[in-house]
Amino acid sequence: MKRLIYSVVMAALVSGCATVQQVPDNPINNSDVINQSRDEVWGAAIAAVSERGLPIITADKNSGIISTQSVELQGGFNIPSRIQKVAYFTYKIIPFRDARYSLNVVVSEESADKTRIIVTAHIEGENYEKWITFKSKGIIEQEVIQEIMNRLKK
Repeated sequence: MKRLIYSVVMAALVSGCATVQQVPDNPINNSDVINQSRDEVWGAAIAAVSERGLPIITADKNSGIISTQSVELQGGFNIPSRIQKVAYFTYKIIPFRDARYSLNVVVSEESADKTRIIVTAHIEGENYEKWITFKSKGIIEQEVIQEIMNRLKK
């Protein structure tokens, strides 16, 4: 019994604590229209996702969908603080063992020289029992959109 209590206390200390945050109802800014052809934006999107180290599961140019596998959410030793940087963390003291994210990117033609890009990050934390999904703040999405735009300027 002492071993169990010690393990729980140590896990809480190692993974850190977080305060409760309100999750706003307003939508995040995860899309943009780029003044480039769909083919140009598609190539830049593939490159930007790959550069982030996200293994691509689906890259269907006809549908315009790019989906990735999950990768570890980087950003320090304290897992709740990693999650809080990019998502609304709504838990108090719960030990977390890991954090990860994956992306879905949709590239769709608006006109011959305008392309809409929509980026959705799926952010999760593992609390020793299951993976818990957190609502994104839009930070990862904006980083990816900016990376795509930067690639198109080169």
